[in-house]
Amino acid sequence: MYGGKKNYLGHSKIDHHEIYVYADASKGEFGSNVCLGDYAPQRGSSGWNEVFINNTCILYNDSIPYLIGACDTADLFVPYLADNKIYIPSGMNAVFPCIVNGTLTKLSLKQWQSYGLDRNTIVQVTPDVQTIIKWGRDMLQ
Repeated sequence: MYGGKKNYLGHSKIDHHEIYVYADASKGEFGSNVCLGDYAPQRGSSGWNEVFINNTCILYNDSIPYLIGACDTADLFVPYLADNKIYIPSGMNAVFPCIVNGTLTKLSLKQWQSYGLDRNTIVQVTPDVQTIIKWGRDMLQ
């Protein structure tokens, strides 16, 4: 609740079948403020072999699901992302920031997936609180 997954240093972390509620609502110093924040990944040092699959992430204010420090389409070094459900506020479009041809670009889900990322991931409108509570209860059953 009020935070997403934060990857900093280390490697081979697997996050799956989690529900992140209002991941962007924490403005604290240590919160990720996105579904997945992958900070300072470096090949052979940190951030390699990371997996973020089959998760549900609900955003409250924003439409940016991930902040991935080394996202560059010329040399993709990002976690394995697939089969996630991302919910964003009504009237917004999901934005996936990544460097394309040397320029930081806000990619749509379709563009993001064209690089082989987030296969089968969907983006929908943030549901009401009662639905979110039901998902949590169902998960704990």
